[in-house]
Amino acid sequence: PDVVGQVILSTLGVRQREAMTVTESLVEYLAARGALLVIDNCEHLLDAVAAVVEPIMRACATTRILATSREGLGVPGERLVAVRTLPTPSIDTPLGDLPQSAAVELFVDRARAADAGFELAVDTADTDRAMRLCAALEFFTWTRHTFGIHDWCQQALGLAGADEHPEAARVCGLAAIGLIMTGGDMGSIDELARRGIAAECAGTALPSHEPWTALGSVALMTGRVSEGVEAWRTALERALDASDPGIVAQIEANLVFALGLDDSHTAEAEALGAQALARARTVGSPSIIAWASAWLALIVFERDRVPLRTLAAEIFTTARTTGSDYVIGAIDASIRVSYRQGLAEDALLTPAEYFGHLRRLGNLWGLWLHLPIVGLIAADHGRLDIACGCFATIPEGFTGFPELVEPLAQARSRIAAELDPTLAAQHATRVAAMTVTELADFGADSARELLDAIRAGRIVRTSV
Repeated sequence: PDVVGQVILSTLGVRQREAMTVTESLVEYLAARGALLVIDNCEHLLDAVAAVVEPIMRACATTRILATSREGLGVPGERLVAVRTLPTPSIDTPLGDLPQSAAVELFVDRARAADAGFELAVDTADTDRAMRLCAALEFFTWTRHTFGIHDWCQQALGLAGADEHPEAARVCGLAAIGLIMTGGDMGSIDELARRGIAAECAGTALPSHEPWTALGSVALMTGRVSEGVEAWRTALERALDASDPGIVAQIEANLVFALGLDDSHTAEAEALGAQALARARTVGSPSIIAWASAWLALIVFERDRVPLRTLAAEIFTTARTTGSDYVIGAIDASIRVSYRQGLAEDALLTPAEYFGHLRRLGNLWGLWLHLPIVGLIAADHGRLDIACGCFATIPEGFTGFPELVEPLAQARSRIAAELDPTLAAQHATRVAAMTVTELADFGADSARELLDAIRAGRIVRTSV
């Protein structure tokens, strides 16, 4: 906080007062006058900025603060305003019109800040590269732009000369991850990821963590744990080469999760989990800290019985303040750990609010990742109608995480044996036709209905 406060004091041309802290000096100065304080790029120092901003907001009634950040500061009185990404040019935009695109214009401005002589020649590969970079920048704001990324990247690959383009690996990876976010089929995701990896291995494309990230994800979702672990290891190597600590922390946390699916890697997973959490704290991102904390909890809960209610509460605080989808992994961990511990109420408390979060973000991936657990709890308590609907959301080729494979098979067998086939088909058809919004509402309503019934003693566990 002192470093942040000192920078602000220096910018304002104010000296620190004797016998006062930096923040106290800043508060005294601002309290005597009205001011608009603009603090840019706070995401790397969220805690430090918040420690300075909160006392200013409390003591300086005429001061207004505008803070830009990828995540909220989480201070009382904060109002979050989402800033949409600049529109990227469509794939059929004439080359001559590209310099008029706001996204390309910003790219050129940043390039000239690094190289005053930079010029964007619309008849060279620079334009092609600029368009891809704009697409990548848009993708990394997927908390607000989930849909359309896959189609855009597919077309971009065709325009770029496909696998021979230096950005082919990255674009393939982005396209595959975009398809994961929109609930695409496992085969297409796997194919895109491998296409990017092949381009990288052939030496025609620059190394990139994205295709390995996509392969690691789809491998775990289709039961290929060993392959998933190795893909995440390679993704981590690529991220370390790129020297982006935020991306490294996220990938480390995902590798912790992958290692945790194989009991032979438990010790390594726990050590890496502690490392990922330390790195996330260094980055200062609450959402990445929540992600890393939850995966570490998933590894050690069998021994330490992590208090998941506290963890889930912290995660949701992060979700509310940041509006970030990065907390999906953390919430997933708390849901699955609760279910594995037999804590049905805890496992249902989380989806009831979480589905509402996903509904606001339009994120289908998070929905079909967690609805099966609601379905398993429903089947355990005799609500086979809800279970049938939840299972209808599982994409083709998705086997579930290893610990869920057997319970899913048992629940499906029970549905086939006990639920009228016509009624089962009606439930499945109705849910399969739902929009993202309707699916989120179905998940939240089902979780609340089950939770209320369990608490009231109207239904009890009927299977083990």
